[in-house]
Amino acid sequence: MSGEEITERLRAEDTTFDDQSVAAAVEEAHSLGVRVCAHARSDESIRQCLQYGVDVVCSPSVRVFRILIREDLSR
Repeated sequence: MSGEEITERLRAEDTTFDDQSVAAAVEEAHSLGVRVCAHARSDESIRQCLQYGVDVVCSPSVRVFRILIREDLSR
């Protein structure tokens, strides 16, 4: 859902999917009983993961990982 510096095309701060696409993909996967895993490093892609119910977030930065922990603890 976000880039990575090693790709040479998308930076880690670049978010690659719009909200509508993320919501539709997660909804469809969950309707089929499939968990969703996303590569998310940008703040926006992390927000999308939290908002639309992505089950597993891969490769968040340490700063973002702390945000995820705080978000989870506040539920």
